[in-house]
Amino acid sequence: MLRLEEQGISTRQGTHALVTLGYYAKKYALRSEQFPNAVLAEALSLTLPLYPQMTEAEQTMVVNRLCDLFHDHHDESGVAASKNDQPTRQL
Repeated sequence: MLRLEEQGISTRQGTHALVTLGYYAKKYALRSEQFPNAVLAEALSLTLPLYPQMTEAEQTMVVNRLCDLFHDHHDESGVAASKNDQPTRQL
Protein backbone atom coordinates (compact mmCIF):
# COMPACT_ATOMS: atom_id res chain seq x y z
CA MET A 1 0.00 0.00 0.00
CA LEU A 2 2.88 2.34 0.72
CA ARG A 3 4.32 1.89 -2.77
CA LEU A 4 0.95 2.71 -4.32
CA GLU A 5 0.61 5.74 -2.06
CA GLU A 6 4.02 6.91 -3.28
CA GLN A 7 2.59 6.71 -6.81
CA GLY A 8 -0.38 8.91 -5.86
CA ILE A 9 -2.89 6.06 -5.42
CA SER A 10 -4.69 5.96 -2.10
CA THR A 11 -5.57 2.48 -0.88
CA ARG A 12 -6.98 1.02 2.28
CA GLN A 13 -7.17 -2.37 3.88
CA GLY A 14 -9.81 -4.29 1.97
CA THR A 15 -11.55 -6.12 4.78
CA HIS A 16 -11.44 -6.72 8.49
CA ALA A 17 -11.62 -10.13 10.12
CA LEU A 18 -14.06 -9.77 12.99
CA VAL A 19 -11.93 -12.19 14.98
CA THR A 20 -9.15 -9.59 15.10
CA LEU A 21 -11.41 -6.79 16.34
CA GLY A 22 -11.36 -6.53 20.13
CA TYR A 23 -15.09 -6.15 20.63
CA TYR A 24 -16.08 -9.30 18.75
CA ALA A 25 -13.10 -11.32 19.90
CA LYS A 26 -13.97 -10.59 23.55
CA LYS A 27 -17.74 -10.82 23.29
CA TYR A 28 -17.71 -14.17 21.46
CA ALA A 29 -14.39 -15.55 22.81
CA LEU A 30 -12.94 -15.75 19.30
CA ARG A 31 -9.34 -16.64 18.54
CA SER A 32 -7.50 -15.93 15.30
CA GLU A 33 -6.48 -19.58 14.88
CA GLN A 34 -10.18 -20.51 14.70
CA PHE A 35 -10.53 -18.46 11.51
CA PRO A 36 -7.25 -18.63 9.61
CA ASN A 37 -8.83 -17.78 6.25
CA ALA A 38 -10.45 -14.64 7.67
CA VAL A 39 -7.12 -13.53 9.11
CA LEU A 40 -5.40 -14.25 5.79
CA ALA A 41 -8.06 -12.31 3.86
CA GLU A 42 -7.55 -9.35 6.20
CA ALA A 43 -3.79 -9.44 5.67
CA LEU A 44 -3.95 -9.76 1.88
CA SER A 45 -6.94 -7.64 0.86
CA LEU A 46 -6.67 -4.21 -0.67
CA THR A 47 -9.24 -1.59 -1.58
CA LEU A 48 -8.42 0.37 -4.72
CA PRO A 49 -9.91 3.70 -5.74
CA LEU A 50 -13.27 3.27 -7.42
CA TYR A 51 -15.94 5.91 -7.61
CA PRO A 52 -18.54 7.13 -10.14
CA GLN A 53 -16.58 10.22 -11.20
CA MET A 54 -13.37 8.26 -11.86
CA THR A 55 -12.33 8.78 -15.45
CA GLU A 56 -11.08 6.08 -17.77
CA ALA A 57 -7.66 7.76 -17.74
CA GLU A 58 -7.56 7.51 -13.93
CA GLN A 59 -8.60 3.86 -14.08
CA THR A 60 -5.88 3.16 -16.62
CA MET A 61 -3.31 4.92 -14.45
CA VAL A 62 -4.24 2.75 -11.44
CA VAL A 63 -4.05 -0.43 -13.52
CA ASN A 64 -0.70 0.60 -15.00
CA ARG A 65 0.78 1.34 -11.57
CA LEU A 66 -0.43 -2.03 -10.28
CA CYS A 67 1.12 -3.75 -13.29
CA ASP A 68 4.40 -1.93 -12.71
CA LEU A 69 4.46 -2.94 -9.04
CA PHE A 70 3.57 -6.51 -9.96
CA HIS A 71 6.50 -6.61 -12.40
CA ASP A 72 8.82 -4.98 -9.85
CA HIS A 73 7.85 -7.56 -7.25
CA HIS A 74 8.56 -10.43 -9.64
CA ASP A 75 11.86 -8.87 -10.66
CA GLU A 76 12.92 -8.38 -7.02
CA SER A 77 11.84 -11.85 -5.91
CA GLY A 78 13.64 -13.56 -8.77
CA VAL A 79 10.42 -15.31 -9.75
CA ALA A 80 9.86 -15.19 -13.47
CA ALA A 81 6.31 -14.55 -14.53
CA SER A 82 4.89 -16.99 -17.02
CA LYS A 83 3.41 -15.73 -20.28
CA ASN A 84 -0.09 -16.10 -18.81
CA ASP A 85 0.90 -13.99 -15.78
CA GLN A 86 1.82 -10.93 -17.86
CA PRO A 87 -0.52 -8.12 -16.88
CA THR A 88 -2.05 -6.03 -19.62
CA ARG A 89 -1.90 -2.27 -19.74
CA GLN A 90 -5.43 -1.75 -20.96
CA LEU A 91 -8.79 -1.84 -19.22
